[in-house]
Amino acid sequence: MESLEQAILRTVLYADVFNFPLTLPEIHHFLIASTPASLPQIEAALARSPRLREALCCIDGFFMCVGREDLAAIRHRREAVSQAL
Repeated sequence: MESLEQAILRTVLYADVFNFPLTLPEIHHFLIASTPASLPQIEAALARSPRLREALCCIDGFFMCVGREDLAAIRHRREAVSQAL
Protein backbone atom coordinates (compact mmCIF):
# COMPACT_ATOMS: atom_id res chain seq x y z
CA MET A 1 0.00 0.00 0.00
CA GLU A 2 1.37 3.41 -0.93
CA SER A 3 1.99 6.00 1.76
CA LEU A 4 -0.99 8.17 0.75
CA GLU A 5 -3.25 5.13 0.91
CA GLN A 6 -1.85 4.34 4.36
CA ALA A 7 -2.39 7.93 5.49
CA ILE A 8 -6.00 7.91 4.30
CA LEU A 9 -6.65 4.60 6.02
CA ARG A 10 -5.00 5.81 9.25
CA THR A 11 -7.12 8.95 9.19
CA VAL A 12 -10.42 7.12 8.66
CA LEU A 13 -9.49 4.46 11.24
CA TYR A 14 -8.72 7.13 13.83
CA ALA A 15 -12.09 8.80 13.23
CA ASP A 16 -13.71 5.37 13.46
CA VAL A 17 -12.56 5.11 17.09
CA PHE A 18 -14.95 8.01 17.76
CA ASN A 19 -17.75 6.58 15.57
CA PHE A 20 -17.30 9.53 13.22
CA PRO A 21 -17.28 9.03 9.44
CA LEU A 22 -15.41 11.66 7.46
CA THR A 23 -16.19 13.63 4.33
CA LEU A 24 -13.53 13.99 1.64
CA PRO A 25 -12.64 17.54 2.78
CA GLU A 26 -12.38 16.27 6.37
CA ILE A 27 -10.02 13.48 5.30
CA HIS A 28 -7.93 16.14 3.57
CA HIS A 29 -8.00 18.44 6.60
CA PHE A 30 -7.22 15.78 9.21
CA LEU A 31 -4.92 13.61 7.04
CA ILE A 32 -2.41 11.78 9.27
CA ALA A 33 0.63 11.97 7.00
CA SER A 34 4.22 13.17 7.14
CA THR A 35 3.78 14.95 3.80
CA PRO A 36 0.64 16.83 2.81
CA ALA A 37 -1.58 15.72 -0.06
CA SER A 38 -3.97 17.76 -2.14
CA LEU A 39 -7.70 17.14 -2.17
CA PRO A 40 -7.54 15.85 -5.79
CA GLN A 41 -4.74 13.43 -4.84
CA ILE A 42 -6.82 12.03 -1.98
CA GLU A 43 -9.89 11.79 -4.17
CA ALA A 44 -7.89 9.94 -6.85
CA ALA A 45 -6.42 7.52 -4.30
CA LEU A 46 -9.89 6.74 -2.93
CA ALA A 47 -11.20 6.13 -6.45
CA ARG A 48 -8.29 4.07 -7.78
CA SER A 49 -6.92 2.07 -4.87
CA PRO A 50 -8.33 -1.46 -4.69
CA ARG A 51 -7.14 -1.74 -1.09
CA LEU A 52 -8.95 1.42 0.00
CA ARG A 53 -12.09 0.35 -1.88
CA GLU A 54 -11.87 -2.98 -0.06
CA ALA A 55 -11.38 -1.41 3.40
CA LEU A 56 -13.55 1.72 3.15
CA CYS A 57 -17.01 2.56 1.92
CA CYS A 58 -18.76 5.85 1.20
CA ILE A 59 -22.39 6.55 2.07
CA ASP A 60 -23.96 9.99 1.60
CA GLY A 61 -20.48 11.47 1.15
CA PHE A 62 -19.16 9.99 4.40
CA PHE A 63 -16.19 7.62 4.34
CA MET A 64 -16.04 4.85 6.94
CA CYS A 65 -14.68 1.35 7.41
CA VAL A 66 -16.52 -1.48 5.69
CA GLY A 67 -18.89 -3.01 8.21
CA ARG A 68 -19.48 0.35 9.90
CA GLU A 69 -22.07 1.64 7.45
CA ASP A 70 -24.36 2.56 10.36
CA LEU A 71 -22.06 5.51 11.10
CA ALA A 72 -23.55 7.53 8.24
CA ALA A 73 -26.99 7.48 9.89
CA ILE A 74 -25.44 8.25 13.28
CA ARG A 75 -23.66 11.28 11.85
CA HIS A 76 -26.87 12.50 10.19
CA ARG A 77 -28.67 12.23 13.54
CA ARG A 78 -25.87 14.08 15.33
CA GLU A 79 -25.99 16.87 12.76
CA ALA A 80 -29.78 17.15 13.15
CA VAL A 81 -29.46 17.39 16.93
CA SER A 82 -26.73 20.03 16.59
CA GLN A 83 -28.90 22.07 14.22
CA ALA A 84 -31.80 21.92 16.68
CA LEU A 85 -29.67 23.46 19.43
